Amino acid sequence: MNHPPNPGLRSAVSTPRPDTTGSPLATIVAIPKSFDDPHIRLIQTNAIRSWMELSPAVEIVLCGDDPGVAGFAREHRLKHFPDIRTNAHGTPLVNDAIRRVADDATSPLIVYCNADVILMRDMQVTLERLGSDRRFGSFLAFGRRIELDVREPVDLSDRASVQQFLMDSQQRGQRGPVVCKEYFVFTPDVVAKMPDMAVGRGNWDNWMVAEARRGKFPVINTGDCVTAIHQTHGYGHTGQTRLNCYATGVEARENQRQAGGKNLIRGCIANWTMTADTIRPNRLAWFCPEFFRDLPAFLRLLSQLPFQR
Repeated sequence: MNHPPNPGLRSAVSTPRPDTTGSPLATIVAIPKSFDDPHIRLIQTNAIRSWMELSPAVEIVLCGDDPGVAGFAREHRLKHFPDIRTNAHGTPLVNDAIRRVADDATSPLIVYCNADVILMRDMQVTLERLGSDRRFGSFLAFGRRIELDVREPVDLSDRASVQQFLMDSQQRGQRGPVVCKEYFVFTPDVVAKMPDMAVGRGNWDNWMVAEARRGKFPVINTGDCVTAIHQTHGYGHTGQTRLNCYATGVEARENQRQAGGKNLIRGCIANWTMTADTIRPNRLAWFCPEFFRDLPAFLRLLSQLPFQR
């Protein structure tokens, strides 16, 4: 087994389809890449269909005008905002997508999720817990990912398929370091001052956590309760290496400038931790022990970046 069992896996399988009425618990916003590449199309379809299994607890909004996004949204009857602002290189800006969705949403919570990440039913449980905890009027929550190479369609519409997929992720998947954040759950006021930063490039995700801490908002680590499976992929669609995308490229450096730095450690610090039973204060937040525990994995990630295309 490549990573410790996630306590949320039980609810990932056993949670029944939500029976909510009225407004959804949360609105998921994503900025998919072009569907022209067969593997990107496969993993994005797997991811977005997994979110659809959470309906009606969540509403899904796809943003951007990359090839195939409008058609996918239309086919699956999802909201689509095509006219998201971009930077000088044509890359969509995360803050504009979040602003557009937040202005339109009827739900109290926004979930930003990368469009290649499969979410399980334990996300709905987590949303219910966060939304009903009166200690958190405004907050930001985040969690880490499980890395998994997926080459086939994933059917999450029945219990047996879910169990098989989770078993596969436990056997072949690798838990990513805490610096690798694939989703955020937040109230819109937390990111109201988000600067122009490009999606899919480094440093904007660390800004999310660091800015919430600067604003004295609760920051909650939900990584032990949410099963977020990142389907690995290449970076050919960017014309850059992974290192360029996340660290050395022009867009990554512009994100860093807009974010006021890399926020590498501060961008991992949660002052609350969600467990299977409770949400408790993290009294060692100032030290960020998770980052230092993950340091070997983080250094291994850095060593791989220049060779991943």
